[in-house]
Amino acid sequence: MAHLCTVKDESLAVLSLTETDGVQVRAGQDGEYTFRSSPAMTGNGTQESLILVPWQDSGKPRWALVCARGSAARVNGVPVLSGLRVLSHRDAISLNGAASLLFFLDEDPARPQPFPGSDKPVKCGLCKTPIEKGQTAVRCPGCGQWHHLDAKDKACWTYRKTCRSCGHSTSLDGTFSWTPAGL
Repeated sequence: MAHLCTVKDESLAVLSLTETDGVQVRAGQDGEYTFRSSPAMTGNGTQESLILVPWQDSGKPRWALVCARGSAARVNGVPVLSGLRVLSHRDAISLNGAASLLFFLDEDPARPQPFPGSDKPVKCGLCKTPIEKGQTAVRCPGCGQWHHLDAKDKACWTYRKTCRSCGHSTSLDGTFSWTPAGL
């Protein structure tokens, strides 16, 4: 299986497309993505569309898979009988039981950024001292805990190989903590 295409959206969703023969990808005006299959992929000679729609759940970006009722679409091997499925991290999306067409990742790699500040003091996940507004910091993609990342004084995020709170890798190389096998 070769990694051929990745769709990355500002809402932190990543879709890794593993099979591009006969698949058309179109981004819509409202942030949705449409994946249209070739008739050969469905196994029944018809063309099928899968639509991935972004939405908010208590301020957290989420994604839903929308397809026709009775569709050949499957998520983690289970048919999408109702035509709607809320996606979760590491979901595998396929058509007609074929090898997975898409893998859904709901993760953003760790990256240094100015700490945006908060109404209440926020303490570093490692050293437990406050992080000041504008100070370079990293928010752990796994647990959301903030850590210092000052080059001179406090490199709390890179002090350990994994986050003290959740075990997420503290690498800053822009990679994801999980990718489908073979990609």
